[in-house]
Amino acid sequence: MQMLRALSVTKPRPRSHLRSLQIACAATALAFTTGGCVLLNPRNSGPDPLDHPAHPLTDDQAIGQVVELAKQIDDAAQMDGVDGGVSFASCNDQGDPPYQATLTMGFLIHGDPDAYFQTVANAMAVHGWNRGNVPGGHSHGTTLNRDGVVANIGFIPSDHAYGVVHLYGECRNMTDHHRDGKTNGTDITAQLPQH
Repeated sequence: MQMLRALSVTKPRPRSHLRSLQIACAATALAFTTGGCVLLNPRNSGPDPLDHPAHPLTDDQAIGQVVELAKQIDDAAQMDGVDGGVSFASCNDQGDPPYQATLTMGFLIHGDPDAYFQTVANAMAVHGWNRGNVPGGHSHGTTLNRDGVVANIGFIPSDHAYGVVHLYGECRNMTDHHRDGKTNGTDITAQLPQH
């Protein structure tokens, strides 16, 4: 919150930029409150599939996995006021590989929030999403999964006029992102359909 106030004092920002920052702050707060735990893909094979995925993803493949699904969700639910950001998150408490791509997509809520979230979830289900988490995964709120990717739908904590979809890709990226800046968010709003 102090970061948002500091930004608004130093230079006026458009509302969508502030909302992107709010989404990033909410995602960081969620990671801290859940102990940094992320959802894991139990379908990999091998002696330790979380440390050594059978079929690793490149950075571009991992990011593409969540960006393409975000576009599909946006199109299916015909969301308004959409913006988003993508980054990498370690799948363990040490910050070591494997990593997963994570995407946070904000959207304007129309009408009753619970009913609207259900509308979004229903649109996703029609397009191949399963209700609930991947086997062995745990999360709160409205959760769906598809092809090893998990989506969680809820409010932006600082502005309940907006909802957010958090997408968590598979833990299959073996690049060490400790110092490359890719654990910081990259704005992808321009890649998302605007309705």
